[in-house]
Amino acid sequence: MELIAHINLSRDKIIKVYSEYSEMASEYKASNSAIATARRRGTKSNGGYVVYYDECSELMKKEYLKNNILPVKLLSKTGISVKQINPITNQEITTYKCISDVTKKFKIGRDKLKEAVTNNTVFKGYKWILGIV
Repeated sequence: MELIAHINLSRDKIIKVYSEYSEMASEYKASNSAIATARRRGTKSNGGYVVYYDECSELMKKEYLKNNILPVKLLSKTGISVKQINPITNQEITTYKCISDVTKKFKIGRDKLKEAVTNNTVFKGYKWILGIV
């Protein structure tokens, strides 16, 4: 899960960083989808723009961190981790905290990932195992 940054209209200063869309939505009494849509479309939202924190310049991050701390990234509410497995050696390569981390990184759908897990097949060059965080 990526951190969400609310930046000013000039796009040169971070107003606040949130651990997830719902945190920002709650603060501004908006829906999660309205915040997510504003980020995807690059449209104004609540007096600024919504971007992923990692997309902010290093200068913006440095200035923000002078007087603020980053929120803790929340774990998946479902608590389902995903292990990436080398299909030849069956050794674990890494463990992702949630399914969405895998779907975003590998640009794959949840259904295809779950199908590979269920059928124990190689998908995107790896085997996958679901676990509990």
